[in-house]
Amino acid sequence: MKKTILSLFATTILCACGTDPLVVPNGSTVIDVAQAMTKNTLDISNFTESTRLVALKTPKEAMQSVMTNAELYDNKIFTFDALQTKKVNVYSINGKYLFSVGKIGRGPQELTNISNFSIQNKQIFLTCVLDTKTQVFSTDNGKYIRTMNYPFMASEVNTLSDNRYIFALTDYNTPMGGEYLTNSVVVTDSVFNPIAFGAAHTIANTAETITRSQWNTSFGNKYYSVYSENIYQYNLENDSILCLYSFDFGRDNMPNKAREDINHYNKHYESKRIARPSTSSPVIVDNYVFAQIKEGDSNYFLVHKDGNTQAIEVDEGTYTLTNPIFILGSGVDKNSQNVLISNVNAGQDTDALKAHGIDYNDDVTEVLLLTTIK
Repeated sequence: MKKTILSLFATTILCACGTDPLVVPNGSTVIDVAQAMTKNTLDISNFTESTRLVALKTPKEAMQSVMTNAELYDNKIFTFDALQTKKVNVYSINGKYLFSVGKIGRGPQELTNISNFSIQNKQIFLTCVLDTKTQVFSTDNGKYIRTMNYPFMASEVNTLSDNRYIFALTDYNTPMGGEYLTNSVVVTDSVFNPIAFGAAHTIANTAETITRSQWNTSFGNKYYSVYSENIYQYNLENDSILCLYSFDFGRDNMPNKAREDINHYNKHYESKRIARPSTSSPVIVDNYVFAQIKEGDSNYFLVHKDGNTQAIEVDEGTYTLTNPIFILGSGVDKNSQNVLISNVNAGQDTDALKAHGIDYNDDVTEVLLLTTIK
């Protein structure tokens, strides 16, 4: 299986369609979210092979506020709190705390802020959208390896073949101008000179372009970008970006002139409680796409495979500890490439956790669900 974690999904939509069908980039597959949520027929057992609950035991000095991302690599669990502590905590597969990486500051081995992390080749890459550098640490013991300095600002970096890199650019590259502002991805050589740009997005009915993918990440030789309602894949062979999936959230009756009508458009969503992209990351595993979708105050778990999209509304009657709805990430090496990582609302499920052999107490800070996909 080939998979990737696609980090935080964009929540602001800047283009709208009229009565015409959703306009999607050439070559992409439409994921019909609105239609799927009317079925409410998803059977989670159809795609899960096994589940495993892991209780994380974190010391006070490494306590996290809210986990926003998690990856499984080399039989270790890497979690990230982007909201407060700005640290990556590392645990054994059984939940034992091992070490943390990440320090906020202006000194050596520090970043102004830590926006996200990626893992490749036994290295942890910490990146800040306000800095022109990335700090690199060992996945084995958290030891500092090096600092990567480059002339632009990026939210995430991944290594490519032949010592190349792919960066997710940020909106702070105004002094760089040109393609740094009209594209969301740049591919560089080993000394960070640009080789190719990709994933420019044209606003419907205008000559302008929308910049910035939300994040980029990779697995093996697959590199992905999430932008608004689209998922892109980077093609190593010809340095191009291909749109794989476009999410259709039911906008058939939305007004045209996206730029002028953006406020009315958002108000329409709020008043009608139409489904919008959630803050949960879409995850690709083989030919599956998983996502958490919100409609008003309701949560849906969505699965897309082979052109078929299904969803189930998750409430007190349907949610169990083994339902992987609140996705944080997944495995990023060949031994864990078919594993989804979700968090469990442990504070509200203490009795159910005990039935699974987990005693939620002061030593257990979070509980994760590892779901193996068939």
